[in-house]
Amino acid sequence: MTDKSAPDADAVKRAWNAHNREHFRYFQTLSLRAKLEAVEGMADTVRRFQELREQRNFKNATKSETLMSKGIQNEIYSHKAGITEFCQRHGVRRLEVFGSSLHTESPHDIDFLVDLGERSASDYAATYFDLLEYLQSLFKRPVDLVTPAALENPYFRQLVEQDKSLLYAD
Repeated sequence: MTDKSAPDADAVKRAWNAHNREHFRYFQTLSLRAKLEAVEGMADTVRRFQELREQRNFKNATKSETLMSKGIQNEIYSHKAGITEFCQRHGVRRLEVFGSSLHTESPHDIDFLVDLGERSASDYAATYFDLLEYLQSLFKRPVDLVTPAALENPYFRQLVEQDKSLLYAD
């Protein structure tokens, strides 16, 4: 007996290819500087996760083992009302924090996973960069803003999924 709710492999592949084409079109609209910054940010995030993976075995980590440090937790949650208001005003679906910023008292930067939902390429870019600037000004440090599309690598996706902490969901 087959599960009628599960999509077939071809449908998943077509959806994934369409998703990748949309992100490629969006990426083409960016200036060269913005493209370089985006690529550098993604490469930096991957490097940091590789370092974390070497330091710690994430395969068996649970949510209870990946609790936020009190210092950053207080800093993040002291801004929760402002973050919530910004996300609601700009139509953000989900915003989660993850990465080394959860485990150190005074992290160099903070990693966020953001789901901006379906929108035009120009609106997507505007919202993405508005959120990036807002979070950087709020926390007075660099911010890495990762979208679900950037979670192509299954190991990176697993690390993020095991480590993330929800800040906002509509």
